[in-house]
Amino acid sequence: QFTASNWEQKGTNVFDFELSSTGFTALTPTTFNNSGSPTTTYTADLASYSGATQDVTLVDFTNSSLNNATFTGGGQYTLSIDNAGSNAARLYYDDANEAVKLSINETVTWTGGGTNNLLSNGDNWDAADGKGPINYDTLLINSGDTVTHNNNLPFRSTIDLVGSELTTDGGAIRLNEATINVDAASTLSGNFWDLDGASIVFEDGAQATMTSWEQKDLNSFTYELGAYDFTTLTPTNFFIGNGGLTGDIANATYVADFSNFANWSLSNLGSNSITLMDFTSDATGMTDAAFQAATFDYLNMGANIEDAMFSWDDGLDAIVLTFNITAVPEPSSTALLGLGGLALMLRRKRS
Repeated sequence: QFTASNWEQKGTNVFDFELSSTGFTALTPTTFNNSGSPTTTYTADLASYSGATQDVTLVDFTNSSLNNATFTGGGQYTLSIDNAGSNAARLYYDDANEAVKLSINETVTWTGGGTNNLLSNGDNWDAADGKGPINYDTLLINSGDTVTHNNNLPFRSTIDLVGSELTTDGGAIRLNEATINVDAASTLSGNFWDLDGASIVFEDGAQATMTSWEQKDLNSFTYELGAYDFTTLTPTNFFIGNGGLTGDIANATYVADFSNFANWSLSNLGSNSITLMDFTSDATGMTDAAFQAATFDYLNMGANIEDAMFSWDDGLDAIVLTFNITAVPEPSSTALLGLGGLALMLRRKRS
């Protein structure tokens, strides 16, 4: 606890806040003062923190002349995070409540309006510290904007695209083990996509129109089928690149999710085929025999869906999902006769 009337920074100051597993009990001095032109370091240490999403108050003043622009602007203040682990953590100053705070794992939402709609520009986001995306961030882009990026995404970030587009800034985008969720009204586009350990989830209706699609290291691709089909994704060139692992289709996992699929009509009984991805060219010489070295998973299949299988169409350079739809079993005629006989016996017994 710190309950003194005045917190005066003077000379060189270092404040280190060691969080517990659940957070931090706010210090509550009354008045904040700066004397002269001090240099001050604020550090949050998350070594013991369990990783929950929350906004943690570290110091809660009653009166203060400090503001977030000064606090996060560099120069007088140095802000750092120790032992962040897989947490996306930001130190900032809450102007409305006169408090030093730590934002942990909170979703950062795209607001747009910054230079060239660049993903890296802090002016385009509502991050508490006014900065651009950082490692492990969860980023929501739901404005309908086209967002551009070049080179590495923040490490292991999660990007939720809702009715929006993510494209390359003229060059290549490296996903850096990101997870990208692409909803039915969103698009991945641009030039060269280095998938670099990424996981991508496509809803039916999503689009992928990039010039080059390079799978690298451990990749996972999930295709969420619609009620009756899946809108084919159409990157131009298919590559497998070398990263931390030697390029190999065996490093990829392909998942078909039938959660929304309702194509049970009699006209679709038997063999069904859905083209999930259709490339214009294949620089790897992929064949279906080689493609079968990948890992495949099939989620939420109904009782009348059988024999689901991913394959590579050698002629079309396409990833195809095939499966069989069987009729829902009706009660057997023998069972119906038995029920009829039982009803007749009951009527005779009552009479």
